[in-house]
Amino acid sequence: MFDAEGCAILFNERYIQMMRSSAASLKGQCLLDLFRQRRASGAFAGDPEELFAQIMADIRAGKTSTKIVQTGMGRVLRVMEQPMQGGGWVATFEDVTEWQKAQAQISHMARHDALTNLPNRTLFREQLEQALRHAKRNDHIAVLCLDLDHFKDINDSLGHPIGDDLLKDVAGRLIECVREDDTVCRLGGDEFCDCAGRRRPAVITNEPCKSSYRSSQARLMRSRVTKSPSA
Repeated sequence: MFDAEGCAILFNERYIQMMRSSAASLKGQCLLDLFRQRRASGAFAGDPEELFAQIMADIRAGKTSTKIVQTGMGRVLRVMEQPMQGGGWVATFEDVTEWQKAQAQISHMARHDALTNLPNRTLFREQLEQALRHAKRNDHIAVLCLDLDHFKDINDSLGHPIGDDLLKDVAGRLIECVREDDTVCRLGGDEFCDCAGRRRPAVITNEPCKSSYRSSQARLMRSRVTKSPSA
């Protein structure tokens, strides 16, 4: 709890732990001074004066506000400020670091292939639509589609783990074969796609792809020998 001037008048043990301080030093301390101290120690990533001014403006306007604060220690706090009659406010602090990481992971999984970590067809469609929206006269956008011949034979003869390794190897080599701003995705199964859009022509070498084919063939041959029944 803070008074009308922004000084702490009441807090619990959890607040002391989150601020990495002591009850004696926090009692009566102005929130702006706390922000400055934490900024100096690297535990606060924002601008102390700007954040404090924003909080005070919301409190004086009688507005309940919720803010996401990034600390310098890699933690994320959700802070809710509820104004009180006569000035001052009650603030609640919640560490939402793990929640944000989980949300980011869910969002990533919704747009990426679980096996290769390439964009899936959902993200590929989004990237293609964005490229089309931003395309100007004389811009060029190409969509390249490819699949692996006889991939089913590999799964059937050598097993799905070998097939999965091949798909991951192809994904890595495709990324090496294209430009940094292209979008390579796995549509599903052994089907891949590349969205290439630039104003200047691309110079792409196929040597990495040839190398990938040779190394993949070598690994497959070794696997075939290993899995062959002994005489």
